[in-house]
Amino acid sequence: MKGDLLPLDSSLRDAASRLYPQVVLSERARFMPMLELEKGEISSTAAIEVARVTREKAQEVAQKLIALLPQPAHAEWRSDLGYIVLREAPAEFLIPQVRLLAETFPRSAASPQPRDVIVLTPDATVPLYARLRLVAVAALQALLTAAYEGSCRLMISPRPAVLITSRAELLGELGAAVQALVAEGSPARPDPLSLLATASPCRTTSPCRITVVAAHHYHDTLPQPTKAKLGELKLCDAISLRMPGDGWLISRDRALPEILSAASLRRVVEQLSSEDGWLRWLFHAVSSVPSGDYDPMVALFDECASPLWSVRMLHERFVDLVGAGRISGLRPEITQLPASQRELLLRSLFLPAWCGRAVEEGEVLGWMMVVERLASQGHAFLNTPETRRAIGAGALSGPEAQILAGLGFGLSSILPVVF
Repeated sequence: MKGDLLPLDSSLRDAASRLYPQVVLSERARFMPMLELEKGEISSTAAIEVARVTREKAQEVAQKLIALLPQPAHAEWRSDLGYIVLREAPAEFLIPQVRLLAETFPRSAASPQPRDVIVLTPDATVPLYARLRLVAVAALQALLTAAYEGSCRLMISPRPAVLITSRAELLGELGAAVQALVAEGSPARPDPLSLLATASPCRTTSPCRITVVAAHHYHDTLPQPTKAKLGELKLCDAISLRMPGDGWLISRDRALPEILSAASLRRVVEQLSSEDGWLRWLFHAVSSVPSGDYDPMVALFDECASPLWSVRMLHERFVDLVGAGRISGLRPEITQLPASQRELLLRSLFLPAWCGRAVEEGEVLGWMMVVERLASQGHAFLNTPETRRAIGAGALSGPEAQILAGLGFGLSSILPVVF
């Protein structure tokens, strides 16, 4: 592990070096926020990395490392299948783990070449709606990368790679790729390894700066040598291979045949013309409820089922109620995590880290789920009579004030993407 370490990451590194001096932990072994917060707030893959080198059981390695970590009162360290998990930790242990956007995405004159996002677009054996969702996942990662790092190379096969430096460029390429998909028959797909060969040598070494997005069904049809090479590149951290778990959607006999039919999808896509329309569709296509993403009554209009609209409305309501000055990219001073709003506050504080995971690892679906839950819980919090009464009376204090500070911090981290 390198760079500026956060407190628990430093303790983890020290514990690993004491017990396993022959192992050097990677950047990915640092503590990261968990998606299901009821299972724990942060987790690390350090024990799994050590076990790969030492051939010990990851669960046993995790227990040894946990014994050397700080033991916060009333919190619980545990190992889940080798992952080191911290649950119910107090604010003084979790808040120092919060990174600012500037810390998550440090920019310098000597920055590396743009990241590559490559879509192995399946052929027509995979339903059109599943192909569109795959393209959308990659497009959202490219949008996030361009917003936070300045640029990204996006290749939606069989289209050539395009350098993305702005939202307009991303949405233009997305629109062209989607329109080609809904209009095409079943053109031949390039060999995945030939696509990877277009990346320069510095892009194919660890730490990886290439995300390859593929469908499980299509990946299974690839020649065994190709699958083996992709697995080898993933194992040595030369690429991040992401395959969204949409098998249930492809195989299940659903009650939405008309909405998910190719003809219906074409009718929706044909009505998209503006950048904002394509951005709204993109957020729909990556949402956590894929079966309803393409309903024209949802995809073409602003309403509560729209993740983009919901986040924008949360920002608007926050500014109206609290003021734009409370939306800040500065680390808020949080001294307690109120049980009633603990999940909302933690999602807000860890949102920059989720942005980092989406950009660096292709963890786009996790990012989207966090944003959706943040919007839902944020609206619910602002709707409570107690909150509105306190804001109206100018009597914000204690937990409510800290929750609002955290929510403002979280919103500030995604404004470059949603506006």
